[in-house]
Amino acid sequence: MSAQSQELLKAAWAQATAEKKEEKLKEYGLRDVRRNLKHLTEVMNITFADGSVYKDISKMVIYAAHTILTEDNCPLGYLLLHCIRLFLKVDTYAAPEVHTTETISAGFLDLSTGMP
Repeated sequence: MSAQSQELLKAAWAQATAEKKEEKLKEYGLRDVRRNLKHLTEVMNITFADGSVYKDISKMVIYAAHTILTEDNCPLGYLLLHCIRLFLKVDTYAAPEVHTTETISAGFLDLSTGMP
């Protein structure tokens, strides 16, 4: 995270209410989301990992590559990013142990939007 983003988060966390904190972050297009991902220093030389490491890498690759693998610059890479995004969506809806009709409906609706 950049030093500027860290300073913005500190300023937002210092706000008196959650609403003011959110307003402060919205000014910069940020959200107060603390992702519980493993912080890897490199991806290509991992010698041992459990399944969660690869899942975390798949979440991070979208953010790391979306400006490089554009539709014009690399059509197959762009398609790969969409496939990874859809996989993560399916995984998000499949992960809960208990499903309700609302979550199943939301999953079908969200996944039906699929590719652009």
